[in-house]
Amino acid sequence: MDSRVSAALNEMERSLKEESQRSSLFQGLTAASILLVAAILAGLFWRKRRKRLEIQQALASSAGNGSRNQPVSSIMQPKLKILLEDTRTLNEALIRGKRIGEALMVVRKMEALHQFQNAPDASIDFSFLTGYEDLSSVEKEALRMTMMDMPTKEIAHQLRVSPGHVYNLRSAIRQKLEIPADARLEPWLTSQMEDGMEN
Repeated sequence: MDSRVSAALNEMERSLKEESQRSSLFQGLTAASILLVAAILAGLFWRKRRKRLEIQQALASSAGNGSRNQPVSSIMQPKLKILLEDTRTLNEALIRGKRIGEALMVVRKMEALHQFQNAPDASIDFSFLTGYEDLSSVEKEALRMTMMDMPTKEIAHQLRVSPGHVYNLRSAIRQKLEIPADARLEPWLTSQMEDGMEN
């Protein structure tokens, strides 16, 4: 009888130890899970805070360039271009949520470039060219954009026509202005404008 009681007590003690070990393991795993979740939340909070700071810095630096009261054409250079690195930055921002501040700067650059390209350029005066009055309003606009060194695709986008139509417009401009077939459009017009200024 005593041996049975002793065996039962030993069995109970062993099962209590196992339960205690399982309980300790469960508590350890729970604590580790809580710490992991807390670390993830802290990381997400820090990342959002860093993005917010990047955005604020980008906005502050773009606003702090003293460009508000000056016309766009005086701030920007006509040769300002969107680089491949700029598109990569925008891609990182849109797809992965990274480099937000830099992406905002690229957007500001694109806006400034767009404003510059679409601002009427008073320095370009073609009225002295023979045949200029025969050009249609679309042809005059295409001519102005060409002289601003805009790519054909961008001109097509601005005029809401196909690139092929832009080539047709340039061909019509050549005929009406009597530009020689072997002369490139931009250099020929530049030389004519220089001659017109001298005379």
